[in-house]
Parts: sequence; C-alpha cells; structure tokens
Amino acid sequence: MKNKGQDYPVTLERYASQELQAAMQPERDYFAREQMSCHIGYDVLWNSQDPDYEQDKLFSMTTQGLVKVSLAHGSKIYYDLSCDGIDESTDCQVTDVILDDEGSSLKDYLMEACG
Repeated sequence: MKNKGQDYPVTLERYASQELQAAMQPERDYFAREQMSCHIGYDVLWNSQDPDYEQDKLFSMTTQGLVKVSLAHGSKIYYDLSCDGIDESTDCQVTDVILDDEGSSLKDYLMEACG
C-alpha cells in the first residue's frame, strides 16, 4: 500500500507459493518475447485497473476456507492460502487468487493464456 503497488518483486509474487510463482513465470516470458502482457489487465490484489490503495478492506473466511477481502468499492477478492504453524509465527503463502464468485483461478488463467 505504501508504494502504491510499485514494489519489486510485486506484492503477490513476494507472498506466492512456489506453484503460483511458477504459474506467473510464463507471463514474464511472454512479455519478454512479445512486448505485451498476457495478464488479465488489472491489479488482481485490488480487482481494479486503477486501484484506490487507501480504501477500506474487510477480511473474512469463506466456508471453503478461502480468505475473502471485501473492498470498499464493492468488489471481492478471494485468496487460497497455505499456512505452516498455528500461532503468531504462522507463515502463509498465497497458492492462488480466485478472481470472481464463479471460482476462476488466476493460476489456471495464467497457465492457459500465457503458456
């Protein structure tokens, strides 16, 4: 939030599991080869092409065990996490981002569109 999404590596990449990072690699390869992105065209962490980094967020869990982030502008993002530990030292990684209420997977999208 402090750097308005300009961190490197990008936030999602920093907290992604090895499997999600592997799914993100073909996007970087595609861009290097084609000089254009095969990505979905918006910031998936904020579900927006022009995110408001200061907006309020509400975190909850779904019955499927996903972390649901409800953003002030009305959209929702779902994270599939893998966590080690059960106390304050718990280390979690993002294994996938669910892009919509239908369960569309960022990992599946990247592997299909960029592979």
